[in-house]
Amino acid sequence: MTHLQKLIKPFRCPNSIFSFFPPEHLLHLCLPPTKFTEPNRCNLRLSRYICKYFFFIMQILTTPNSLTSRTPGYQTMALQSGVLSSTGGTGTASKPALLCLHGGGTNSTIFNIQTIRLQRALSASFEFVFIDAPFESPPGPGVMPVFEGCGPFYRWTKLGGDDMPDETKKLIADVLARRDKNFVGIIGFSQGAKLAAGVCLEQQIRASKTADVKRLGLLKFAVFLNGTSPPLTSMLTAEEKGELIRIPSVHVVGLQDPWREESAALFEDSFDKKNSKKIEFDLGHRLPTAEKDTALIVNEISRMYRETAGRTQRYY
Repeated sequence: MTHLQKLIKPFRCPNSIFSFFPPEHLLHLCLPPTKFTEPNRCNLRLSRYICKYFFFIMQILTTPNSLTSRTPGYQTMALQSGVLSSTGGTGTASKPALLCLHGGGTNSTIFNIQTIRLQRALSASFEFVFIDAPFESPPGPGVMPVFEGCGPFYRWTKLGGDDMPDETKKLIADVLARRDKNFVGIIGFSQGAKLAAGVCLEQQIRASKTADVKRLGLLKFAVFLNGTSPPLTSMLTAEEKGELIRIPSVHVVGLQDPWREESAALFEDSFDKKNSKKIEFDLGHRLPTAEKDTALIVNEISRMYRETAGRTQRYY
């Protein structure tokens, strides 16, 4: 058995003890348990190793294929700014796709790791599509030293900017316009959630201004993970910015999150409660790792998809 096979093997078993570690400990899974608590030079070398091979590892984790098999048309994910990255795909819009937006000062690889449990549960039904923000950034809070070697890191806004930059707006529009991706939902973490909320609001505003709204090509639901407020928008009037977002959505709030108030404000101040739901966990600025907590988010994503798939009614 090769070193990489030994590295991956614990994750192939759903009941493995490794399934219960926080996402950041995925970078330390080769180390003895006594070394999980304190980062050291060995940890950092290992993090660089796993970042290098992470795309291959994700293919193993999210498909039933063997170590040597490949899904036809498999795409290697990239860390370049604006490059579309995916957990798989054949070049045709078969599975419904979820656009995944990472937090500020991180990147698509890190968000891949953060959402690994969601992907395990939902990869048979959805294609997760990750992109990198257009602006390079210093690492965000909590990124170092765990993700040392996983850079470069990115953010969705220019330093000091409060609106959605043109570069970000064009990047999102170009990705959502791809004909080989059947986008139905959007998932954002932290600053990525702030951006996702703005994308949903702008979609709603555009739809209200035209009588010809296409059924396909519109995001139908959204997931906000430890988001910040207010929604990140571009060129909207004050009245438009104050409009409640009506897209079906679920909001995950960490009760120990330093940005908990902003996360709660995004839900309370910006969304129509008829179509949105808040889930609170006793956690900090991260996703839950307990199976029952992950299941709550998974169930909400599945519910929103069932309730919006093929429907002609407009939430916008």
